[in-house]
Amino acid sequence: MGYSQDYDISTIKVNNNNFSVYLQKKLYLDDDGFLWYSTKDGVVKEMGNGRSFFFEYAFDKEKHHQVLTTSKLYKSSKDQLWASTGKGLNCLDLKTGKSKWIELNYPGTTLNVVFTDIVEDALGNIWLGTDKNFIYRLTPNGNMLHYKLEASKFPATDANRDQKGNMELLTIPEDNSIVIHQSNQWFQFKNEQATVLNSKENASSILVPNGSIFNSNSSGFYSYNGKTYNYTYLKEINRQVLNIPFNKSQYIPRKSE
Repeated sequence: MGYSQDYDISTIKVNNNNFSVYLQKKLYLDDDGFLWYSTKDGVVKEMGNGRSFFFEYAFDKEKHHQVLTTSKLYKSSKDQLWASTGKGLNCLDLKTGKSKWIELNYPGTTLNVVFTDIVEDALGNIWLGTDKNFIYRLTPNGNMLHYKLEASKFPATDANRDQKGNMELLTIPEDNSIVIHQSNQWFQFKNEQATVLNSKENASSILVPNGSIFNSNSSGFYSYNGKTYNYTYLKEINRQVLNIPFNKSQYIPRKSE
């Protein structure tokens, strides 16, 4: 027999001295249960009971007077809250409350690096995805390195300013490599080299553990609402990639996985 439960649901007023009028819908729930969300030029820590704290991005206000779109909020193992934006990268030290701003141009161009995703590997490297054919690595000692993906369809050139392919990044714990998803391409980045895993998928595809949905080590097709979608086994990383009918979908594993 199942039993129902009653929950108290309340709304949070999204406003902090008018800084939150451009809510970017990027949320982060910290280990203490406090909600953080991004705004046009900073992040807000919601304390409950109508109290909140605003932490402004540390960028040059005269240079960047426009609204900044935050693509990702990510907390590192060093208790730093990273925010990737279309103009730069902000790092908020959650212990001291101090922020620093990182702004770069793609090599050999006048284009601002557009950071689109953030992950951390087991060695403490912060990996940064972009909208062009470069991936960046911030080492634990603070060095910023960049690597070019030769096979990417989005070269970083001034002439190619408006062509964008937002990267999504995932970590592979077994070998500490990085998987890059950009448009319909999947790459594995390992030992400072990028290898194309598959480019036959459409842009709406996700990576799942091998055997979690379909038979292990298999490739094939499935149907949904009368349409056919394929899935492919990627032997190099022991994962399966699925074409899916929805944009912005996410695979959420069971607790036992």
